[in-house]
Amino acid sequence: MNKLKISTILVIITLFFNSVYSQNVSNNQGIDTISYGEDSSLILRSDFPILMMLDSLADLKYFEYTDSKISMGLCNKYNFSQSDIPQYSDSVYAARLEVLNAKSPFNLVYYKDVKAFIDLYTIRKRDLASRILGLSNLYFPYFETMLDKFNLPLELKYLAVVESSLNTTANSSAGAKGMWQFMYPTGKQYNLEVTSYIDERCDPYKSTVAACRYFTNLYKIYGDWYLVLAAYNYGTGNVNKAIRKAGGALDFWKISRFLPAETRSYIPAFIAVNYFMNYHQEHNLYPTVPKNLYSNIDTVNLKRSVNFKQISEVLGVSIEELSYLNPSYKKGVIPFDDKKIYSLVLPKDHIGNFINNEELIYNYKKEELIDIEEEPKVLARYHKVTKGQTLSLLAKKYKCSLADIKKWNNLRSSHLKIGSNLIVYYNVANEPKREEVKKSKEEIAEKKKEIKADTVLAQNVKKIKIEKTELLSDFCKNYNLNVEEIKNLNEIKKDTVFAGEHIILGYKENLKNINTVQKNTNKDEKYTYYTIQKGDTLWSIASKANVTVEKIVKINNLKSKNAVLKPGQKIKVKNNNNS
Repeated sequence: MNKLKISTILVIITLFFNSVYSQNVSNNQGIDTISYGEDSSLILRSDFPILMMLDSLADLKYFEYTDSKISMGLCNKYNFSQSDIPQYSDSVYAARLEVLNAKSPFNLVYYKDVKAFIDLYTIRKRDLASRILGLSNLYFPYFETMLDKFNLPLELKYLAVVESSLNTTANSSAGAKGMWQFMYPTGKQYNLEVTSYIDERCDPYKSTVAACRYFTNLYKIYGDWYLVLAAYNYGTGNVNKAIRKAGGALDFWKISRFLPAETRSYIPAFIAVNYFMNYHQEHNLYPTVPKNLYSNIDTVNLKRSVNFKQISEVLGVSIEELSYLNPSYKKGVIPFDDKKIYSLVLPKDHIGNFINNEELIYNYKKEELIDIEEEPKVLARYHKVTKGQTLSLLAKKYKCSLADIKKWNNLRSSHLKIGSNLIVYYNVANEPKREEVKKSKEEIAEKKKEIKADTVLAQNVKKIKIEKTELLSDFCKNYNLNVEEIKNLNEIKKDTVFAGEHIILGYKENLKNINTVQKNTNKDEKYTYYTIQKGDTLWSIASKANVTVEKIVKINNLKSKNAVLKPGQKIKVKNNNNS
């Protein structure tokens, strides 16, 4: 009898410790009693959209600026080693989701497909999941502000992870773009500008406002958040068809069997992201931090057109970083429009420099600014199918492919139903009229005459190459010239002349008594010193002093071209005995 009691106690103790162990960390395999379902097996395919978006993070340059992760010492409350990949039993996953579910309007339940996506982020793609955590520090504060403003659930911020893995330049095979994956017509519907130079679907701030408006309208239609997500992914028309097939049930779980596998997997992926973003520390996952966070950036509104090269060379911000912070400007050119404000996002420590050097930036190497040509107009229209029409005929008419028409209209076959409306997109060719061609030829001929006359005139004028960038008034003062006369003679309106430019001083016979040697500084003084002003950069100081940045760095023993300058600090700018 005693032996029986002892055996029973040992069995109970063993079961107890096995239960505890199954809910704690394991460096090997967790206890998994739920196998993958048919839908969740999609994530094993390399062409699965969610997996493709996650893999796209590997190619981004966002993280080339940093190799930092938030210190494990600060976040590693479970004392994991760096190689630990914790896994848990189903009961633990379910219990944790239940905690989240208690304070969420979404029904965050645990089932086999959710487990598959949890494994995707916490086991299969850990490094990329850490990048998502890092990007969330940049974008989530703004997402939460806008979702709260529109009185929407804050959990909707996780949908951007499902849609794009927080990649602002994400591009789907169906043509959706940006962090919130707007198709072209939907983006236009919510006032997102798309031209040859701008794609506001890639603007993380404007597209977030558009997404909030879209969520609001979808919830007014369905009154169910999972149906809202399904419609966001699959389209309202397709979801409405599924509802009709399910007998009018406004319930995602009842209509899911009438939805394609990709849309069915959309909800478990959303639930898994809710879990992963809240319990990443329990899986020994920490953010890989990009160079800039939300608290470190600010915005300035532009007064004129400018390109990234001008901004980069004057402020010392790399073009890659400008592109990273301003992904909606497709060609690195920010246009100007009297009727619309265009903004530039910069690191906060460069905002003051931009404001203080704004006119200089606009004028810097202005001739190299890319000419913004009129972009081709893309129009959308509905085509009503008539008897005898085929996809081939429509593709030929609108100069697109059969695949395009099928993609735009979610068609699974090439059969067309008479009377149905198809949406098509096409470019309008801006061919010049005959009189415009004639006028252009006349203008070219006239221009050639002007060039010939200018060649003769050039032989009788005196030009000078500008040695340093300075105000035109200062330049004229050094040469005893009149500012307005120089402007008229050179047909310029700007108030700044730039190093490397050639300026006409006047006709040779009128310049015999003009002093063309600039004033010298006191040669008895070994160095010229400059007092740093707010907003100064090494580049702007070098331009004023007519020396190179490299020389200033060398004579002041500075560590690099990016050395921090403090207002009031004095630095050497020129060795007058050996300049």
